[in-house]
Amino acid sequence: VSGGTLTVQGSGELADVASALEETGEGSAEEITAVIVEDGITSIGSKAFAGFENLSSIQLPDSLTSIKEFEFWECQRLKSVTVPDSVRYLGIGVFQECTSLESAVIGSGVTKLPIQLSKLQEFKKRNVQRPGGRDRRAVLLLLHLPR
Repeated sequence: VSGGTLTVQGSGELADVASALEETGEGSAEEITAVIVEDGITSIGSKAFAGFENLSSIQLPDSLTSIKEFEFWECQRLKSVTVPDSVRYLGIGVFQECTSLESAVIGSGVTKLPIQLSKLQEFKKRNVQRPGGRDRRAVLLLLHLPR
């Protein structure tokens, strides 16, 4: 952890990040404002970044193939996220309680949106675009509904 930025290195699945930070004495979830997940990580386990309420940005690698359930749950300052084209699976509740989330770019590898997004239970779909040419990402602009 450096200046609020957590850089995650390794390979395979990334598990409970908050517990790992505490165990190693590297910091706490509350201190993290940005995350860079480096190439080599192929999956992010359920709730790996849940409760990182000050997280405002995350960079995901092209090696990533799945983002499991409730990944960014209660990341209340997360404003936008880009899911790479390499991701094939996006779990339910990935953006639940992300009250500041304004936009998400969901890569073309995700063919089925989780029920939370497809049924728009927590977010209202404002605009869906599929840019032409080589970049075939679906752009979802999400607007949080008041409670």
